[in-house]
Formats: sequence, C-alpha cells, structure tokens
Amino acid sequence: CPFFFFSSRRRHTRQRSVSWARRCVQETVSTQSTWGYSMKKSLPTGKFRFGKDKSYTPDTKGLKAIGLYFSAHWCGPCKTFTPVLAKAYNEMNAKGKVFEVIFVSSDTSEKQMDEYFATMPWIAIPFGDPRISALNEEYGITGIPSLVILKPDGTVINEKGRGDIATHGAAAITIWSKQRLNTHWALPITEDTLEVRQVTDSHVLCVD
Repeated sequence: CPFFFFSSRRRHTRQRSVSWARRCVQETVSTQSTWGYSMKKSLPTGKFRFGKDKSYTPDTKGLKAIGLYFSAHWCGPCKTFTPVLAKAYNEMNAKGKVFEVIFVSSDTSEKQMDEYFATMPWIAIPFGDPRISALNEEYGITGIPSLVILKPDGTVINEKGRGDIATHGAAAITIWSKQRLNTHWALPITEDTLEVRQVTDSHVLCVD
C-alpha cells in the first residue's frame, strides 16, 4: 500500500475532508474509555468483528497494549507467524486481558478472510471496511506480516512488534510497558471520515 495516486481534484477533496474531520474531532469531548471515542491519536474506532459478531465494541480498560496486525491468508510468513502471535496473546491474557490485537486484513475476498480469521483469538476490522486502507496508508505498510504496537490511547510504542513477539513471546508485553513512547499524533481512523482514503492492497508484499 505505499503507492498513492491522487488527482488534484481528489487531493483537494481529501484535504477538505480531513480538515472537516479535524474540526469535528477538536470540537468533541469525551472521557469514555471505549475505542469508539478515541481522540487525536491514530487508533481505529467503531465496530469490529469478534468471532461471528460483526458489530463488537471493545473496551481498553485494563489493557497495556494494542497490536494492529497487518496480515493475509495468502502470505506464507503470515500463516507461520499467526500461531506464534496467538500463543503469546493467550499467555499474556491468561490472568486477565492486558493485550488486544486488531486484525487488519489484506485478503482479496471475504471468504478468504473468514477462513483465516477463524484461526485467530482476537478482533478484526470487517472485510472491505475503509479503515483497512486508511491504516495501511497511515503506517506505511509495504510488507506483511506486520505488527504495530500502540498504547490504549493510540500512542505508538513500536512499529516492529513482530520481532518482539518472535524473540520474547509473551514477555514482550513487559518490554512494551516499559518502552519509551513514540508519540504519533493523527486523526482517529473512524468509519465516517475515510471516503477519500483509497489504496490498492495488491501493492502490499508478503515478506519473510
């Protein structure tokens, strides 16, 4: 998803949309902890999939970290890494939920995504949702699998979480909790402000 080609008209439309969305965000005040009220920082909001539930609203209460997992069923290294991540995820949360993962799919059909998602214990952005393209653009994803680690408020901790999981397993949560934060201010990735954020997922490469 690193290649974006906008006509001048589309670019102007996008700028107006982002400007309007930024004003809406700045005018909204909320102290609620659910992802549906994320402000200022880059964290997907709205409804998610959890099992067969397609309108699940998660809560950040008690979480130490959130992982954006960019992956696809057609990617060999992804299918190798997914069970490793699932094992670490289950171990981290064995005594209470401290880590959540959001699957950001690069699959080319909903059937493919459904089959792959059935192997995962976490939540996902629904297939075809515009937040998928927006997140690929936001984080400059050029290869998968990729795991971006965030604080519950959306602040980026580490954009290379895959290596932490591969090296440390469930102990990575302790590392992330102590790691110095990389502040990453941006508009929240919501369902309502992405009409002009379009990318072609065929440009995402599968990398070892």
